[in-house]
Amino acid sequence: MTHEGGPADGGEAADAAAPQPAPLVIRRRGKRVSTEPSPGYTGEPPVERQERGSENDEQLRRDVPPHWG
Repeated sequence: MTHEGGPADGGEAADAAAPQPAPLVIRRRGKRVSTEPSPGYTGEPPVERQERGSENDEQLRRDVPPHWG
């Protein structure tokens, strides 16, 4: 039995005709841009406002659960 034009020959031709997958493309994101800080900026968080000791007492007295009636 001679094997001419069999599945092996057809398989190679089909592989050659099949489109090759495109290579993966890694896209770079834009470069991070740094600018000069605003005048007066120190990089430290702002100082928190200090409350007087009794400033919040009245609010705390009013905010009680209803069952405390």
